Amino acid sequence: MRSQRVERSVRAAGERQLVSIHIERKALHAPACRRLGLGFVLKSLACVTALSLIAEPLPRAFIIDTVHPALGAVILAAALTLFPASVVLYSLLGALVLNAMIAFNHRRDRYITT
Repeated sequence: MRSQRVERSVRAAGERQLVSIHIERKALHAPACRRLGLGFVLKSLACVTALSLIAEPLPRAFIIDTVHPALGAVILAAALTLFPASVVLYSLLGALVLNAMIAFNHRRDRYITT
């Protein structure tokens, strides 16, 4: 029973978020339409809507608990064959910094609705 209640709450929050994203972006539509054209605005609306709709069910459909270290090594080796080593090292450094920031700032109780 609790999981259904939590899921309904999360779904409602996602729908509210989709609506609020469109309301917040509404102020940008008129200048964007004048400068970049109606086609750009419509494509932007379609992308934001699609991303919002995909983001809600994604955690239930795509779960990553662990990544085998060999997979990381294969990805790193593939990157080194495609890009200069300096670019791969900067990317690796960026990933380490981003993960450190997430680990430092993540609090589990922020994301649980009751």
